[in-house]
Amino acid sequence: MPDEQPTIPKGRPPQSDRKALLERLEAEQARTPERVEEAAKYLGAVVSIALTILVGKDLAEWTTETFRAAAVLWLFSAVLSFLVVMPFPYRYGAGSAASIERTFSRVAKVKYGLLVAAVILFLFGLGLAVAGFWQG
Repeated sequence: MPDEQPTIPKGRPPQSDRKALLERLEAEQARTPERVEEAAKYLGAVVSIALTILVGKDLAEWTTETFRAAAVLWLFSAVLSFLVVMPFPYRYGAGSAASIERTFSRVAKVKYGLLVAAVILFLFGLGLAVAGFWQG
């Protein structure tokens, strides 16, 4: 049993149009962290504008819990979007393509998760701010 070689499946090479699609998919996957970082930059700008508008309101309205909660959610959203853009040192085996690929995939997933969390916090904060404006 230990002497047996694994069976390697054989198949036809992909057709030229399929090959182009596979290359495009690979290129898009390679750009995923860059696209997520760009989205996080835009979210950070929107959060900054929203906080500026909220801070520009009369300070007497800041006493409501709704506006305080919205501001806190937006601040957390801004922090998370900053973490998406911030470069961290990544550990991988320089000589191992599989290690680099795993690290790249993990980085993309973490950045995407942070961005989704930042968007959710921003939207909840936006909902609270709208509710606060309606209340008074």
